[in-house]
Amino acid sequence: MAEQEKSEENNLSTVLKYFDAWNNHDLNRLCALTSVDITLEDWEIQAIGRDKFLNANEKIFSDNDGINAKLINSFVNAEEVIAILEITIPEGNEKLAVIDHFKFSGGKISQIKAYRGF
Repeated sequence: MAEQEKSEENNLSTVLKYFDAWNNHDLNRLCALTSVDITLEDWEIQAIGRDKFLNANEKIFSDNDGINAKLINSFVNAEEVIAILEITIPEGNEKLAVIDHFKFSGGKISQIKAYRGF
């Protein structure tokens, strides 16, 4: 049981670091937190591999100056984290309700599926 709790803590810690890096638009830190074969899928994007993942995030940041994510709640287990978010896009004062589903491999984020609206 202690090993499962440690995995859960590590996964949540990784996700919190991910959102800190994402909110600071820090591609180098995002790179360090993700596996080489990461997949990202949302309502507009499908990116397979770290280079495409970083390119997709770079485009999000350049197209939406000041975009940031606020973690509202999370659900954690040894294999995954579900994050309930409010994404703010300052231009146009837009707020999006989003759920991110993270999976992990070797202590790094290996998959993110994002769902808009809930």
